[in-house]
Amino acid sequence: MYKYHYAGAVGTAQSLNEARKQIGWAFPDAIDPDNYFLVRVWQWDQTDQDYIVEVLNTPGHQIFNAYVDALECYKNLVSGFSDEFSEDARLDLVHYHLAKFRALHSKILFPSVPASDG
Repeated sequence: MYKYHYAGAVGTAQSLNEARKQIGWAFPDAIDPDNYFLVRVWQWDQTDQDYIVEVLNTPGHQIFNAYVDALECYKNLVSGFSDEFSEDARLDLVHYHLAKFRALHSKILFPSVPASDG
């Protein structure tokens, strides 16, 4: 079961694509839906004891055609994390290609601990 946070509420769906349909989210015209980079933000789920609730509104779930643009977004979120969130979260940069997500960078951030680019 896929869990997501959108517009202040947590919802569930069978998959990310189903969740996107439920909230009315569509790919921007400039994005190739078969090959893109995605910055994902995940919240902690107390029941499952893991970061499995994806934030589908800004600043989470940002999509880019180019790796360099996605990496810049990722680094900006890491460095400004305490300004964006009041709770800890996992931040991922992934590449979607050939129907698979491949992790490129991942970091768990805590608002009370200064973040670094390292």
